[in-house]
Amino acid sequence: MKRIHLDWAAGAPLLADASRAMEPWLEDRPANASSLHADGRQARAAIDEAREACAEAAGCLFGEFLFTSGGTESDNAAILGAALAAPDSRRRILLGAAEHHAVLHTRPMLERLGFRVDLVPVDRRGSPRIADLADLLAELAHVPQLPIP
Repeated sequence: MKRIHLDWAAGAPLLADASRAMEPWLEDRPANASSLHADGRQARAAIDEAREACAEAAGCLFGEFLFTSGGTESDNAAILGAALAAPDSRRRILLGAAEHHAVLHTRPMLERLGFRVDLVPVDRRGSPRIADLADLLAELAHVPQLPIP
């Protein structure tokens, strides 16, 4: 029977091009890219080259592209980074109640940092309940609530 991979959220097969690009670094050239010796400098140069290519493909600057170890670290970096970059007048965050635990587990840290975090209730399909979301958004915007049909 042919195997069909459906769990793309937990891991995806490595593309052949990516595998080929990594081969020199997986075989006999392990090096800490933070080291000052020649192997470390070569590893740093390879990482910088990869970051530059990825940043260009993503349409961002070299320093804006971050490599992480996986989804949880990526979620945390994105959420906490955006929150910390927000002006002091924007200290409230809405998270969908059906989000992955990697997203929901940022709540205690955000609260310790002084953010108010509210969960947007979801319906039985996991979609935000529009009326509840409208209430939260109206409160955020300090505008009168519009009726939801």
